Amino acid sequence: MKSMYISLSEGLKELYQRWLNLSVQKQRKYLTCLFFAYLLLTIMVIIQICKDLRMQKNKISIEPVKSKDTLRIRPSNLSEDNISLIFKNNNDGKK
Repeated sequence: MKSMYISLSEGLKELYQRWLNLSVQKQRKYLTCLFFAYLLLTIMVIIQICKDLRMQKNKISIEPVKSKDTLRIRPSNLSEDNISLIFKNNNDGKK
């Protein structure tokens, strides 16, 4: 892990030196190109999000999950079962 950190650190130092060796005009050109590429990508993402939202405006519907494996237990039956279990545990099976 330490060797990876050292090699990464050395590589970044080399890139930084190469950046400093460029003229200011070239640095400015690179930064301008990167900024416009980032701006273009951001605009494309925003347009795609707006397009998706417009298309899905009336298609979203919320429906309950239908599964054959789920048991349908009424809350009243559930509470009765729990109460009977509590009484059985307290009496230890004795009446």
